[in-house]
Amino acid sequence: MNDEIEGELKNRMIHAGLSMDLPVAYPNVEFEPPADGIGFIDFQMVWADARDLSLKSSKDVSGRLVLVLAMPLNGGTLKSLGFAKELSDLYPKNLRLPLPSGGHVRISNSPSIRTGYRDGLYWRTPIVVPFQSMVA
Repeated sequence: MNDEIEGELKNRMIHAGLSMDLPVAYPNVEFEPPADGIGFIDFQMVWADARDLSLKSSKDVSGRLVLVLAMPLNGGTLKSLGFAKELSDLYPKNLRLPLPSGGHVRISNSPSIRTGYRDGLYWRTPIVVPFQSMVA
């Protein structure tokens, strides 16, 4: 189930037609930041413990999608924040994405753009997207 949830959250970003065509670093997939200094997106899944909801073994699967926008230093925070806003707008509160095995994953609250920070050659801006899915 977790693979399906992660897959649908990825697909939403891949097929969005974003204004900046940045490469994406996915979990446990080899990635080299672009040499031309255009920046990239770090895609991370943070899972909460699944909770049993009933005697029928229904489970609440939830967590956070964390998109960390890495932009070259000295580009100004407005550019980073503008694109971070575009990323967060992909996942509005109550968005429901269908899962291949049935059911859906729902964005359970509005995404939050966190305070950016310097990391080596990049200015990183985290975008945190909470999600929830009920599975049988």
